[in-house]
Amino acid sequence: MATIGYSYVSIYGGYNVVATSNYVYSTTASTGAEDGWYTQKPDQVLITVGVATLTATTLSLRIEGRYPTHDRAFEIYQVDYTSITSIDESLIITETCPEVRVGVKVNNSASPNNIYCGLCRTEFT
Repeated sequence: MATIGYSYVSIYGGYNVVATSNYVYSTTASTGAEDGWYTQKPDQVLITVGVATLTATTLSLRIEGRYPTHDRAFEIYQVDYTSITSIDESLIITETCPEVRVGVKVNNSASPNNIYCGLCRTEFT
């Protein structure tokens, strides 16, 4: 299987996540049901996650998916990062839903909590 093409979108580029009870879906701290969605048409979607600094006790990351015919998101993956100084990992989305988004939140007001996150979409022959 050969690669036809790929695209990369930076979701959070060192964004300092502040305390909130809801997940935020963009660097403008948007929490709405229509915020932060990316189209997922390619064959493979890879989410890259990097936490440069975590001052809060816990940083939660949630990947969500949805279908345009439904108005509700569903959870694809959720992870809590705790007591770390830094992390770099990648997550492959195997679900074939048409749209995905990545939400983050921290559990207290300690700062900074810098996260880097991107969405790499790849198409194969």
